[in-house]
Amino acid sequence: MKPVAAVARATLILVGNPDLPPQDFKALIAYVKANPGKISFASVSAGSGAHYAGMILNQKAGLDMQHVPFAGSPPGLVQVMGGQIPLMFADGPTSLPFIKAGKIKAYGVSGKTRSIHFPNLPTFTELGYPELDISTWAGVVVSAKVPPALLDRINAAVLKAGAAPKVHDRLFALGFEPMEALSQAQLQQSVLSGIRTQRGHRQDLQHPIEPVGGRRHSPQSKYRSTSFPTKNEPARRRRDPYRAH
Repeated sequence: MKPVAAVARATLILVGNPDLPPQDFKALIAYVKANPGKISFASVSAGSGAHYAGMILNQKAGLDMQHVPFAGSPPGLVQVMGGQIPLMFADGPTSLPFIKAGKIKAYGVSGKTRSIHFPNLPTFTELGYPELDISTWAGVVVSAKVPPALLDRINAAVLKAGAAPKVHDRLFALGFEPMEALSQAQLQQSVLSGIRTQRGHRQDLQHPIEPVGGRRHSPQSKYRSTSFPTKNEPARRRRDPYRAH
């Protein structure tokens, strides 16, 4: 497959349950440090950018958060909203309606500039963690068999369509961020650069990241291994799932 054109970008946002005590990123870091091994973070899957983000934050900030992989953002966000898991690195489009509804709160966002959806939310770079500037893009890829002569034509057609007001407005409504227009060659170079960066993170972490598509841990069994109570545990423990027990 070859990347041909990108029309929008999806940010990565660190979100938490609204009842989680810390109100900003700095307080969150202090809170997690005070509860080593007792705070979990969810991601869309093991080996994903969201998974890497949590492990990088562990390393750079000296934390010991436990990872809980899910099959996509929605099931993870349900657990965060329900208080079973306190934190999640989730994509902006999926998180947007829940943040605006007050069902989850945001601590930081990826991107070189602040999100157009959350102008008051600091970027991870502003917060001192540029390594967390991880995002994905929405666009078009084609078979590697497509003749090179057609790639630039497809790129131009997709970028033109993406710039149309109705398409732009729809992407904005879905929670995507605008991104600069890239030629097919520029986009391919950007994708390759991202792959190299991710490989570098994997080596730096010196942590056995389970590849996407590999064996998954059961989120519920992982959940039971943390300090958070299950439904079958006493109500005394369920009153404050974020307190160290």
